[in-house]
Amino acid sequence: MKGHSPAHGPGATRERIYRSLLESANVIFNINSRGRITSISPSIKQFTGHTREELIGQNFTRFIYPQDVQVVRQSIARAGPDNNVHVEFRLICKNGEIRYVRATSLAHIDVRGVNKQAVTGIITDISGHKKTQEQLRNCALYDSLTGLFNRSCFQKELSRGHPPGNAGIIVCDVDGLKQFNDLFGHSKGDAVLVAAAGMIENCCPSSSLIARTGGDEFAAILYDVREKDIMAACNKLQDTVKEHNTLCPDMPISLSTGYAVDKTPDLKKILKTAEYNMHREKLHRDKSKESAVVKALLRTLEEKDTFTERHSRRLPDLVVSLAGAVSLPEHAMPDLKLFAQFHDVGKIAISDNILMKPAPLTAKEIKEMRRHSEIGCRIAQSAPSLAPIAKWILKHHEWWNGEGYPLGLQGEKIPLPCRILSICDAYDAMTSNRPYRRAMSKDAAINELRKFSNRQFDSLLVNKFIELIA
Repeated sequence: MKGHSPAHGPGATRERIYRSLLESANVIFNINSRGRITSISPSIKQFTGHTREELIGQNFTRFIYPQDVQVVRQSIARAGPDNNVHVEFRLICKNGEIRYVRATSLAHIDVRGVNKQAVTGIITDISGHKKTQEQLRNCALYDSLTGLFNRSCFQKELSRGHPPGNAGIIVCDVDGLKQFNDLFGHSKGDAVLVAAAGMIENCCPSSSLIARTGGDEFAAILYDVREKDIMAACNKLQDTVKEHNTLCPDMPISLSTGYAVDKTPDLKKILKTAEYNMHREKLHRDKSKESAVVKALLRTLEEKDTFTERHSRRLPDLVVSLAGAVSLPEHAMPDLKLFAQFHDVGKIAISDNILMKPAPLTAKEIKEMRRHSEIGCRIAQSAPSLAPIAKWILKHHEWWNGEGYPLGLQGEKIPLPCRILSICDAYDAMTSNRPYRRAMSKDAAINELRKFSNRQFDSLLVNKFIELIA
């Protein structure tokens, strides 16, 4: 009878399995019936900072996070020769760090045959997995930008209802967020949202559930609250906004708010009333918030370029004079003045290195500079008082012969206000000092206007303008 080859028998199979475990597991350990560690892999030092010599003979519970000891003991009690158990718990490292681990254990009869159980197990580090789980849980609950609860969490709270007693909801919209994003970039817009979130959080009771429910929308649920308390919170919020705008005039924030209080357990009904009240406030509110934003736009534009500040003050008079000379109606003048002030508002988004460059621009820089008319149009569209001039801002660099930008319009397809502004704008720019050249004389500037008549400028308007300034 042929014997089994040592390389292929059951013993060899067990040896391969055991070797595989040794190579793949973080730590293999053995605990005797008294709970003391009798053997452990050398890799324990990298795992926890403890050496084998420090651990062998010690009770295993010394190295387990106290709140997890009972869970580990119960899992060991369930283990048996044919019953692997899996348990997750926290280990305390030598430096005090806490690591999450998963242990797979198998109880077996002591080799001495005294019917005392010992446990052999494998420990795997799952700290990274736990961290990922925690991040996923946070994503499910919290808004990553503001740290408040997110819309999903808010909706779940609405569906739960509330215990007996009054509940109130405050809803807030950040006015003009799109404008801030277009004007200053999304990072500045994000700063506005974070600031608004902090204000709302500071003005509501600590027991409130506060959430970011949309791009520029927030809501707070207040439990066991009286109407006067929720009114006080809203008033405090508006006072905080005013204080912020005084301290940070270059980044004004406007919040539209509405609230509702009711004993009904239906929070969705309370929310609907609060939203209605907020929209009603928006309709009745004056334009002071918008004028503050418009002033901030102009101030930012002037601070970027000192030439722009003087230019935007001189240009309205020139534009209105030429408009009057071609018999534009008086009611058109306010929009023309606004156009003269804000036609270059898109330059806010253009690099100072380009705006203030003392030498001619490169082809790439010219392309970047030309973006300002489209950017300015988007900014104006987001501010109701500037919206009527948005299309003019887009087209104020179109040329009479069609070689302008960004649309390549030609002749009378270019709006009359744009044709008027282009002449006044060019004249004022030529007769003013710029970073890359000194001012021209009046006569030299007039000659340039004549030279580009019927090319860049409407010739009839050029003649009218020269008559005005001659």
